[in-house]
Amino acid sequence: GDGVADANQNAVTTMAWTRQDYFSNAVQGQIEQVPETSVVTVVANQLLEGTEVSPIAQLINFDVLPVSRGGFDGLPMTNLGTNVSAPWDALAFSIEPLQSLGLIDVDASRPGLQQRVTIDISRASVLEGDFQAYYKWISADTILAAAQAGVPLITFDNVALVSTSQAGWYDFTQRTPNGDGARFVSSNGKITGIELILTDNAFGDIDFTTGRLTDPGMPVARPDTVPPIITGPSGGPGALSSLKSIPENSRGVFRFTADEAVGWSLEGGVDAPLFRLDADGNLSFIAAPNFEAPADAGRDNRYDLSIKAVDGTGNVATQRVTVQVTDVPEPVPMYRADLRSGDRLLTLDLAGAQSAARAEAGTSGIEFWVMPQPTKTLVPLAAWRNLLTGDLFYAPTDAELPYACYVPVSSGPLGYVPSAGQGAFDLHLWMDARGITQIVSRDTAVQMGLSGKGYADLGALFGSAAQVDGTPIVGLVGIETLSGG
Repeated sequence: GDGVADANQNAVTTMAWTRQDYFSNAVQGQIEQVPETSVVTVVANQLLEGTEVSPIAQLINFDVLPVSRGGFDGLPMTNLGTNVSAPWDALAFSIEPLQSLGLIDVDASRPGLQQRVTIDISRASVLEGDFQAYYKWISADTILAAAQAGVPLITFDNVALVSTSQAGWYDFTQRTPNGDGARFVSSNGKITGIELILTDNAFGDIDFTTGRLTDPGMPVARPDTVPPIITGPSGGPGALSSLKSIPENSRGVFRFTADEAVGWSLEGGVDAPLFRLDADGNLSFIAAPNFEAPADAGRDNRYDLSIKAVDGTGNVATQRVTVQVTDVPEPVPMYRADLRSGDRLLTLDLAGAQSAARAEAGTSGIEFWVMPQPTKTLVPLAAWRNLLTGDLFYAPTDAELPYACYVPVSSGPLGYVPSAGQGAFDLHLWMDARGITQIVSRDTAVQMGLSGKGYADLGALFGSAAQVDGTPIVGLVGIETLSGG
């Protein structure tokens, strides 16, 4: 890349790496048997950063050896551990100065003599993540030489190498920026280079000759052995169990997530056959549960199952899940019959509404599906009858009655309606001089001509839950005219 042929630069070497046979073929001139992907360029740099080539350093003694056979000092090189694999064979080389000149220290801010070597591996098209670490071979001779020189040989994991029995592979991946070790340089999702920073006669240099560094090492893959972390509806990330409550008649339960890409499946549990778990982690009932007819094994509306997440390397995480199905009160039907007096009868008794409709010469009745349960904006609706006039009055249970002679029609609420100002529109209390009431909206009051009949608007009593006007009770979700006359 600098316009100078490698043969004319002692600090630059282009060679075949990746496998020992490729290296041997290249050395023997059998270039046709060397794939382009195995070709790398090794540079001894002059500075701690950048690409400038050292004018003094020379790279020598290149060799590539497979870890499966005798290594650099005749010892087996197979003690990588069960969780480490070597996609490439090991590369060894030395750095020494030209003639009697000393090597240039690339980092004068630190004790000792530092050298920086960069290896261009862009031709290999290695994906990011395929290499997780760089391992260094520490020979028995190196350990003996360090002991004889009184130099402590400490690995990056703080292991003191004091015995020849400790010869083997050690992690040389860089831990601090610009510190000793190897780091991978990436671009566009691929590893394009390996940068090595070495200190003379320290961990990583197996040659204890002062002023010369020898570096046997290789990139390695450390398979992912960490299981994914599941986040469920409760307990936080990594919880072993979680709980989710859902109302009856709902199929969807929860969307589980993980800290990495995973495949989802049902692991088991007595109630697992009642559920499905899709590829996105969405857990749902196959059939919507019914609180009144629980299908779980305990028949108590607590459904027990386990879900499983498996990552790309086969690591598994599971979570026990309990789904609690809660009751949703069924909508309460309330019926209306229009009376000849102009009043309206509201009742929970369908037969009573039909009977009243027939008695009133075929006037229609209307069925109202009132709100099923109280919330922050829903209030219970009750009915009263005036003992003197027979007038029916409907209002929230805590409303002030027009006269003391009104008595409750039923023991409990008819249903639940929005508070005044909380619905689609408001229902007002209209009353005439006789004490007869009408509970209708202002628009309906105009249609009925109540003002002309002597009725006065005494204010809003409650709201409508639906955009339906012209009805005395509109805390409803559906209307049906009763048949028959």
